[in-house]
Amino acid sequence: MEKIIYSSIAALLILNFFAFTPSAEISDEQFTHTVFAEEFTATWCVYCPSAAENLMLIYEDVPGEPYYDDNFFFVALITDVNDKADDRMGDFPDVTGYPTVIFDGNDEKVSGGQSSTANYEQAIDNTGQREDTDISLEIEMSHLGDDRLDISISMIWNEDGSFGNPTFNGYVRAYIVEKISRYNNYDGDPYHFGFLDYAFDQEVELEPREKQSLSTVWTGGDHQDKNGNDFSDIEYENINVFVAFFNDESTASDKFSLQSAFAIPPRIEVETIEHLVGQEFTEVDDIAGGDLRIRGNAFSEKSDIAELTYRWNNEPWKSTGIGNFNGAFETIIDTTKVPNGINKLELKTDNTGASTITELEINILNDFENPTMNLLSHDEGETVMK
Repeated sequence: MEKIIYSSIAALLILNFFAFTPSAEISDEQFTHTVFAEEFTATWCVYCPSAAENLMLIYEDVPGEPYYDDNFFFVALITDVNDKADDRMGDFPDVTGYPTVIFDGNDEKVSGGQSSTANYEQAIDNTGQREDTDISLEIEMSHLGDDRLDISISMIWNEDGSFGNPTFNGYVRAYIVEKISRYNNYDGDPYHFGFLDYAFDQEVELEPREKQSLSTVWTGGDHQDKNGNDFSDIEYENINVFVAFFNDESTASDKFSLQSAFAIPPRIEVETIEHLVGQEFTEVDDIAGGDLRIRGNAFSEKSDIAELTYRWNNEPWKSTGIGNFNGAFETIIDTTKVPNGINKLELKTDNTGASTITELEINILNDFENPTMNLLSHDEGETVMK
């Protein structure tokens, strides 16, 4: 779909650099739902980088800038490199130029380049306080290896149906994005949260107060951009999924997003592996045994690490007893239940929406004790040899 950009629109973009709308950042308690923004942009757009950077200032916890914690997310829909991004822009006839950012499915709209975060703050504050249908939304993502993602979502309509409306019809979109995009903007910098594809893009019908779930395995190599390049080269730690639940788009006069959720993989780094020798822990050189002490760090954006688990050799996951943290960890793991030799030890971190696994190879030897002799019986006069 071709876009015609008039000179009057270009003038509007310039004027927006000097516009300022006062904003008072609202509290977490004032949000009725998580706000979701769609940034329509193109790689050739001169004024688009200012929009992207000001959105990112709001998203990140930057000193002196507004911060909405887990109440705000956005995606960059780069229409000149992605057909589905281009189609999404076509859903909004009043979006006629770049950059344009719509909040919650066009409940609020901010057009043109921006010299500050003020207009975006105002849009988030207004949209975040909107009273609407009560929807709960959750997402889970895990890495199946290579370019495969296991993604599932669950939705609940937290209201009672009526005689005229026994069910609630809606529309769900799950946007797979790269936090650091493969595509660069006009200034030559990577986009933030550059859109790749949808995990889900479909109508749903919800029963009152009943959970409905969807799941899929998304493979990057099965999808491609406008240039014919597929996404088989994705890196899991750079992938985020933002899901938004919208009003029924076939009938509703407004098509607002009622709730959104996120899946952002946590990061885990193992710093030291020690084992107990005598009464002291010593760093593992080649062979380990007894108790292992593993120290490291686990980091999660927008939510804490809910749980740290482990397993040997693909056996069931076991809890370390560590949860609800963000940062340094220390755990003790017993090696005496696994065979001697090379063993695979996996550590998994789970947060709100995603999990990350790190894999270690540990050479185990637990033959530390001296041999023992059990004397069963002997005849009188026989010599027992040790």
